[in-house]
Amino acid sequence: MSYMRSIRLILIILVLFITNCVKAGEPLWWLTYSQSRYIFSPGIEACYLFHPHIGVNAGISAYIQNPDHSKVSNITHNPSFNFYNANIGLSGYLFRFENQSVGLIAGFKLYYGPDFRKLHYYEEGGYYIYFDASSLKVDYGFDMGIFYSYKKIVLLAKWDFARNRVRLGIGYRFKLKNIP
Repeated sequence: MSYMRSIRLILIILVLFITNCVKAGEPLWWLTYSQSRYIFSPGIEACYLFHPHIGVNAGISAYIQNPDHSKVSNITHNPSFNFYNANIGLSGYLFRFENQSVGLIAGFKLYYGPDFRKLHYYEEGGYYIYFDASSLKVDYGFDMGIFYSYKKIVLLAKWDFARNRVRLGIGYRFKLKNIP
């Protein structure tokens, strides 16, 4: 998906927030996980009530590499600092019904970790050679997702437009007495 499409989607989400279709809710937190070719990425994210219609979302994750050295070229790795990405954005509930609710998250993402992409395909062996396209330079993008909560348990699914990956999470909802 192009950056222009992702920007349009982010703007639509922002319009939903601004037009009061979305309500902010209780503080939430998730343990998250994402995986791509040769990378495992655990992380943590949280949402907090900022305004009656807008919540703030922030997250951070690390990376663990597991490359196949026979199929990878240009592996970059900083062993003392495994920062993979961070994100900040807006969040809020679309609807609530008794013990269940569904909400949206949309935001800005910053990457520092590796990004393995296909470099060459060998027909004879039937496999790709991958390379790290990041060179450990900072990369930017957007992410957008949806979360579902039932009582205190919260599930998260986000799509990352920069790396075209899904990030999943499971977490907990804190109940505050002053939230309608």
